[in-house]
Amino acid sequence: MHATSIYVVGQQTKRTVTAQLISATKRQQEQRRKALSIQISCIVYLLRQGIALRGHSDIESNLVQLLKFRSIDNDFLKEWINDKKYLSRDIINELRKEIYLLIIRDIISNRKWFSLICDETCDESTLEQLCIGIRSVDDNYEIFEDILGLYELSRQDAPTIVEAICDVLTRCGLKNIIN
Repeated sequence: MHATSIYVVGQQTKRTVTAQLISATKRQQEQRRKALSIQISCIVYLLRQGIALRGHSDIESNLVQLLKFRSIDNDFLKEWINDKKYLSRDIINELRKEIYLLIIRDIISNRKWFSLICDETCDESTLEQLCIGIRSVDDNYEIFEDILGLYELSRQDAPTIVEAICDVLTRCGLKNIIN
């Protein structure tokens, strides 16, 4: 009887399999969030310093080397690096683009008035490219010029160029353009 009572009490205090799975999933998600946050901070650091993210190979890349340095006291970050799911070129390029847009939007939010600077040219490989920049003024009337990007054009006609410009304006959140 006593053994049965102890068994029943033990079963009542034991967590269900579902609860254990949910707990493990939440713990894993939190670890991955932290690792991704560290990876993003490393990318921001390298970009601010003007240092290339990639190297001759993925193992020798500046980003991986910086992550390895930061993983000295973080075992999960070591696993993150070895897993390589989030260190692919596509993921890194996507993160780089999102960081770039955040920086541009931050610049734009601090300045009220803009004018667009666009220049179309053909590069050595005969690809048509459109360089789009902005000239803006801060509250102290100091003028700034920032490059928004270099965009490949499929054609040189007006609708294609206008479409590229409108796409940049939409993605960057530009509203107060001066003609």
